[in-house]
Parts: sequence; structure tokens; C-alpha cells
Amino acid sequence: MLTPYFPEPLTFFSVDENQHDFAVALKKVKNDLGHTYPLVIDNKKIAIKETFASVNPSRPEEVIGRFAMGDASHADAAIASATRAFDEWRRVPVEERARYLLRASAEMRRRKHEFSAMMVFEVGKSWAEADADTAEAIDFLEYYARQILRISDSTASIISYPSELLQLKYIPLGVGAVISPWNFPLYPHGTFHWQLPRAWSVHRWWRGIQWYLSPPNKARLSRIKCANCFGITASLRVC
Repeated sequence: MLTPYFPEPLTFFSVDENQHDFAVALKKVKNDLGHTYPLVIDNKKIAIKETFASVNPSRPEEVIGRFAMGDASHADAAIASATRAFDEWRRVPVEERARYLLRASAEMRRRKHEFSAMMVFEVGKSWAEADADTAEAIDFLEYYARQILRISDSTASIISYPSELLQLKYIPLGVGAVISPWNFPLYPHGTFHWQLPRAWSVHRWWRGIQWYLSPPNKARLSRIKCANCFGITASLRVC
């Protein structure tokens, strides 16, 4: 049984211990910058000669990582792969999909400073701003895990009608695409006019929709690290 939902606490950097822990995370992330990442489609790594770089906007000479430059054929291949996997994923019970979200949340919470430090380097966030973004990403994972269990079968919420069998259930519809902005690579805001990557991705995930993620070019590594929490290895750019 899940505990009641409670927002992820923010980090108070006025505390010396928190400052030290975040400095350690910054050092760890910095030591792992500068790698080259291939495309990954259908669990297969695809090396491409042409690459592009994600750089630290505060220090443009500092390369966060280099990423393979995909084209339309790679996008088609990724969509085809997701379509093939959809038939199996759509049959996964809602309880299991919720567990995926909770495991991802636990992993992100365990490495919270690491994710925040990544945004400090890649998108120029301040410590407090990056920490708040990571906390809210955790919040949405926790929130939607509980929502799926609450409303996956919402038949009890509709008014019955004599001689009719009425049901209200959320069902998977197909493959979706998530193209996220660079300035909030983890931010999960879900308003109608600004649905950002975590809300999009999580909402599709718990409903059983297969989704294709195209991370922002200026925050590619942050999104890849986020996808890794789900056990997903991904890197794709399409011109």
C-alpha cells in the first residue's frame, strides 16, 4: 500500500552539509563530461560520423557531450520500433506501470544532487533553481503513480443508467512523441499551454502509450540521464 502523496522537500543550501554534498555532485558530474553518445534505436547503438555538441552556456568552451546527428530515416526507425513494442507494452497491468514510475522516482531521489548538478552545467541553472526542478520531476513521478492506481478504472465515478452496462477506463491508443524544451529538461509542469517533458512522458507511460523521446539539443545529456531512470538508453536528434 502506498503512503499518501507528499511533495519532495527542497534543499536548503544555507546548511553547510547540503553545500558540501552538492559540491561533491558537481565534481562528479564535471568529471564525466565530454563523452560522445551514439544514437540508440530499438536497443541498438548506431554510430554516426556527424555529431553536434551540447555546451555549458556559462562557459561555452566547456563541452558537456557530443551526440550523433540523426536524420529522418532514424526518426522513422525509432517510430517503427516503438510501434512494434506497443502491442506488448499496452498489455502491461497498471500496477506494474505504476511500479516503474516509483522505481524511477526512487532512483532520481537517490541521485537528486547529480541531476541538479547536470542542469547547472548544461542549462546554466543556479543551485536552488536546479534543485527545485529535480524535486518537481520527482513529484510528478510520485503523483502519477498514485493517479494511475486511482483512476485507471473510473467506472464508479459515472452515473448508472437502467438496462445499460457503463464503464470508464483509460486505454492505450498508440505511439506518441515528446519533443522537450532545453531550458527545463526535467521540469514536469502540466498546464495546457506548457506541458513539459516529464508530464508528457509520465502521462503517456502510465496510460500504456508507447512514446518516442527527442531530447532538446541544448540539454541532451540531462534528458538522457533522466530517461536512464526508467532503464531507457536514448539519444536521438533529427534535423
